[in-house]
Amino acid sequence: MRWRKVIVKSRGFTESVRIILNRDGRSIFEKDMDRVRADEEQAVIFLARIIPKKAKVQIKNEIEVNPRLEGVKFISLGLQTRNALRAGGFFYLFETMELIWDSWLRKAVYLPENKIILTDSIKERIKKYRASVRRPPLRPKLDPSEVASIKERLEKRHNVKLPEVEVRYSDNIEGAFLTRAAKLSRYVSKEGREKHEADWKFRLELKGLKDDELKEVDLYEFTIFARALIR
Repeated sequence: MRWRKVIVKSRGFTESVRIILNRDGRSIFEKDMDRVRADEEQAVIFLARIIPKKAKVQIKNEIEVNPRLEGVKFISLGLQTRNALRAGGFFYLFETMELIWDSWLRKAVYLPENKIILTDSIKERIKKYRASVRRPPLRPKLDPSEVASIKERLEKRHNVKLPEVEVRYSDNIEGAFLTRAAKLSRYVSKEGREKHEADWKFRLELKGLKDDELKEVDLYEFTIFARALIR
């Protein structure tokens, strides 16, 4: 078996990877990267088109604070980005996706509007992506027993006893989760409070919630967001 060592870079890190070569002396990884280079322009425009403007601003702010995109928040962001790319027909090896998603995301959020030119191919990819995220009709409420079951699971998971909580339903999330932002001191500046609230909102947007689902939610109260049941 023939193999070769290559050096790869991602998010500021450099590492050595051993790759197996095919009969023509080129690895599957190298051939995958050829496809990446051919697809990059379309993929960046695709991401730039499907990411909402408000989300772009949030991502750019986060990049300035955390240039390497490290932490739990970016695990979720990376997962969403890779899933969106696959839904749009951009399929690569798992290792390749791990290397390229953050680079393409950065380029997408900073791409000027006049550079987002939709070719027929990109339009078709966006159409496929949007079809993949559509949900079937939903029932508006869960049974009381189902709400109690969700609350019980959350109490066990976080080892807490929850007070009465509001339950909201969304067709844009998977499963259920509990949210409540930490109370801020009254001495926190207006700018600090606004950033705190923006971060809380951004975390929920990463879970799939939309603006209209968050408008009436009190971020300082316990709220369960649950996936409504299919009829």
